[in-house]
Amino acid sequence: PASEPALAVSRDALLRRPDGSHALFVVEAGDGALVARERSVRVLREVAGQAAIAAGLNLGDRVVIRGNEALRDGQRVQLDSD
Repeated sequence: PASEPALAVSRDALLRRPDGSHALFVVEAGDGALVARERSVRVLREVAGQAAIAAGLNLGDRVVIRGNEALRDGQRVQLDSD
């Protein structure tokens, strides 16, 4: 439904799986370092370079937008300063 709550992220953050589902990477603290964690997400729609995520993402999550195609779940990452 159009009234379903959603969070907007850059469409560049989305990874399309072979089965048509979507995932993205979020950055979490783990063992004294930042790590990328793959999350399955439910996309409501994509408009003007943005994707509306209805499930799988929480407000405040740090989403990887660049370099996500080469990441593996649990891989250490660093945050850009910009």
